[in-house]
Amino acid sequence: MEEHQRISADRVTRKRGKSTTMAVVSSPVEKVDNNVSKAEMERKNLHDHHLNAVKLTLEAAEKKWNDKTVSQTERFMIRAQEILLIKQERTTPVAFVPSGLSMDEDQKTFSRIEEEVRKYTPLCARISSFKCPNVKIAFQTICNELNSPSSTTPRALRDEIHTNSDSIKMVAILVEKAEYFKKNVFPQLLQLLSSVDLPYLFIVGVSHCIGNFDRFIPSNCNTAFVYSSFETVSTTQRLNQVLYNILDPDLGPFTLDGEVVKFLCRHYQSQHASIQRLFQAYRICLLEHYRKPESVLCRVPYPESSAVEDDTLAKVSQLSGIPNGKKMTKTINECWVHIAHWNFVIRIICFIKSSLRAVAPEDLFKDLYISCSTGLFFETAEEEIESPYKRFLTDIRNLPKSGLKKVICKLSWDLGLEESKHDPYQGLIHSMGEAYFLHTKVREIIDTVEKLNDDLERLDEQEIQLAENPNPPVETKFKIKKGIGRNDLKQQLMERIKIKSCSQPVNALRDAFISFIENLVKTYLKPFPSLLKGVYHKAYIFDDVLTLKSLFSPDPFSYVTNSLMLPSEILNCKCCEDVSTDSNIPSLPDTSIVFKLLREQTNKKVDLNILYQAFLSILETDEVSARGRKSIRQKKLDPNVCLLRFRQSVAELQFSGVLKRSRTKPDEITKLTWQ
Repeated sequence: MEEHQRISADRVTRKRGKSTTMAVVSSPVEKVDNNVSKAEMERKNLHDHHLNAVKLTLEAAEKKWNDKTVSQTERFMIRAQEILLIKQERTTPVAFVPSGLSMDEDQKTFSRIEEEVRKYTPLCARISSFKCPNVKIAFQTICNELNSPSSTTPRALRDEIHTNSDSIKMVAILVEKAEYFKKNVFPQLLQLLSSVDLPYLFIVGVSHCIGNFDRFIPSNCNTAFVYSSFETVSTTQRLNQVLYNILDPDLGPFTLDGEVVKFLCRHYQSQHASIQRLFQAYRICLLEHYRKPESVLCRVPYPESSAVEDDTLAKVSQLSGIPNGKKMTKTINECWVHIAHWNFVIRIICFIKSSLRAVAPEDLFKDLYISCSTGLFFETAEEEIESPYKRFLTDIRNLPKSGLKKVICKLSWDLGLEESKHDPYQGLIHSMGEAYFLHTKVREIIDTVEKLNDDLERLDEQEIQLAENPNPPVETKFKIKKGIGRNDLKQQLMERIKIKSCSQPVNALRDAFISFIENLVKTYLKPFPSLLKGVYHKAYIFDDVLTLKSLFSPDPFSYVTNSLMLPSEILNCKCCEDVSTDSNIPSLPDTSIVFKLLREQTNKKVDLNILYQAFLSILETDEVSARGRKSIRQKKLDPNVCLLRFRQSVAELQFSGVLKRSRTKPDEITKLTWQ
């Protein structure tokens, strides 16, 4: 009971938008039962371990994206320096950074760009469209950034820069979110800066399209612009790469359902493609999952000496209804093995599909994960003839010999069976933990892929031998002549078998590859509802989409209405437990009584005098129990106190948006809700 109250308090803290980690760590745990405290600490440790692993993964991804932007900034600065030194006429290099990111992440990107730009020139100014509503503020911001706050005109700025600097190579202007400038602000700023002879260069941040920059150029501008663009990672690619990394089973056995992943993708698009807000949503999924008592089972199997403690298993068995004993520990390991196999096979199919479509595996992983977890990968849509799985097998059957060789070689490289000297990529198996090879059948799957790779090498050797043969057998139409002897017929049939044997190894390799995929899918790739059942499904897989929708898309007015109709759910008082939504008793809060009376009125306009008399009649009613019988009697109350309570309740409902007061008639109110 105390665990439920503590977790409920943490859940209320999450809804108010406070730091959930602090709520879980700093909230005191009343150690009435030592078993409860151990279970809670184990759940907290599992949550923290997984959360830290996801943080490190996201930091590595952001570092990779920023390093790519920094390297392109370095190349642009070298090229801009050459343009400004060689060109005799006034030329201004302009680089576009198409990000389309949220404000916070865009500022981080430009901070890294500014650090790189200052390595080439100390004269660097950075302005933002959100902080510069007019030309005067934008120009003053540039002057402040260039350490010339007293300059009020472009000529004064030029003179002060020449005074402070011995040699001026470049003056870099960084512009964030150029599309969001007000009309004519940015063109006037360009015209103002081009009126003096200074070696300017611009790095402009745009959201989507760089072609719109032409409308910012004034017609009487005294300089020529040389455009270039950075090749940044798009928002869709960022989402695909992040999901591919955080759904990696090596981070932990915690698994998201396909519907939850679909909701996170919609949330990412609605939050201006913010990776940080996506991480906060994923963190809430973690908190909601490890709030449940059975989530203590969500762990990688360890040796029996460091397995789950017996006291913890007993408490989990008591709270969740799982039968305790050795069978529970065995089932925990089996559940983790199912999850590990499922994630590994998903990545194998993703590697094969990426070879067929010539795209990155990360771009296909999200849709494949959602369709396989929900079972849509094996179902046939209404307007289609085959399911996605059957179309996938058909594409493999229709592969030519060169395409089949390419798919098998690419699969071996993606798994890490083949090493490349020119590429630092190590493959999937090198990033997997030791537990995968100790407790799962991943080694057997890898051996099968290696056998296919060996068959492919033997096929290449046969092709080399056939190429060295100057007179290869040519297949001709086979006709049986009448009157041919038995020995001659047998010899002709043997020659035909030798001719066909040249193409048989390719077909055998294709059949073996298709059989390998079918066995994997049939054995390991099951939808989540049938992969784990009962309490173990809740222990490993988070699929509570309704809770996420209530947290990210709250309905405060509905919550207020339900609280006023059934206040006992909020107050936890015994006197109002049996009260229905339509009944009124004096023990209810005054605001709830007035709200229920207001709902009974059928007219939109309500007289306050009538409403007050009804409110007073309920307050003066009292139930008395005598000899097992309930009787109603009237009690006398101070009318001034009752009027004060009524006015306060009406003011609270007005503040909540339930009603509004009339300006012309003080004794009349208007209902704003009809639920």
